[in-house]
Amino acid sequence: GWRFTNRFRMGSELQLSKQWSWRAGFFTDPQALPHRSESLTNIVDTSRRFLSTGFGWSTGRWKVDLGYYYGWGYGTVEGVRYGRQSHSILHGFSWFFT
Repeated sequence: GWRFTNRFRMGSELQLSKQWSWRAGFFTDPQALPHRSESLTNIVDTSRRFLSTGFGWSTGRWKVDLGYYYGWGYGTVEGVRYGRQSHSILHGFSWFFT
């Protein structure tokens, strides 16, 4: 069956100016499915690692964020090596009431 996992995350934000900030981070996504449960015709999972980066811009009550992360992981099932990769673009728009 499935098993509980723990994620490790770390990141940092650098305030470049009063309006601009840059962020970067790393996190892991451990495999929740035991290897004995995998097969090429069934669910295939792998532990993955992710790198992220992004910028934020704020002025007055507005804030705009744009980010990107890349994830990768590799495994072997029944002697066949496979890999997973993902690319994500994230964005956010905020308006503050106070």
